[in-house]
Amino acid sequence: LVPALRSGKFGGPNLGYLDLNCSDLTDQAVRALARAVGEGLLVQLYLLELSDNGDVTRRAWEEFLQAVRQIEKGFPRLETLGLGRSRAEKAGGPIRVGQSRAEEAGGAIVTALCSGKLPHLKYISPTCMVLDQEGAGVVGDAVRVGSFPRRLRSSPFQFRLHRGPVAINVDGLITAIAESAHGLPSCIGVLDLGGGRMGGRALTLL
Repeated sequence: LVPALRSGKFGGPNLGYLDLNCSDLTDQAVRALARAVGEGLLVQLYLLELSDNGDVTRRAWEEFLQAVRQIEKGFPRLETLGLGRSRAEKAGGPIRVGQSRAEEAGGAIVTALCSGKLPHLKYISPTCMVLDQEGAGVVGDAVRVGSFPRRLRSSPFQFRLHRGPVAINVDGLITAIAESAHGLPSCIGVLDLGGGRMGGRALTLL
C-alpha cells in the first residue's frame, strides 16, 4: 500500500477516504502506515478507518499515534479516526483475541488528540480507553490546559485504570481536574479510578 501511495496510484495527495476496517492488519502494516503518515502521504484524508484489526499490538498503535503527533502539518482535514473494535465485545479484564488493542494505548490516543495536529477531528474510536501511570498523567495535563479538541463529537469517553501489581497514583489527575478552569471536559463521560492510589490532599479536592 505505501509504495502505491508514493506512486500516486491511490489518488496521490488527493486521497480523502481510506477504510482498512477488519483487514487483518499486522504490526508491520500499521508501522508502514505510520511511515506513510510521516512522509505526508495521507495529509488530505478526512476519514481513516483502521478498526477491527485485532492482531495489532499496543506498541504498534503507539508508534502510529506518535507519527500523527510528529507530522509537521498535521491532518488539517481529518474528521474521523477509527482505531477501535466496533463489533467485537470486550470481556472484563484482558482483551480477547481478535479485538483492537488500541484502547490500551489511551495515553497515546489522548496525546495525539491534544497535539494540535487533528484540529477538525469530530469522531474517534475507541472511546473506552485504559490508562497506565503515564496515560493518567497525559489526561491530567490535557484537562488542566483544556486541550481536548473542541469539535469532538464522539460518544463520551470512558477512561479506566490498568489493573497491575502496582496501583496507579491518581493524585495528579484529581488535582488537575480541581485546578483547571473548566474541570472535566464534557467529552469525558466516565472516569473510573477503581484500583488507583490516592493521597490525602487529592481526597480533600473531591
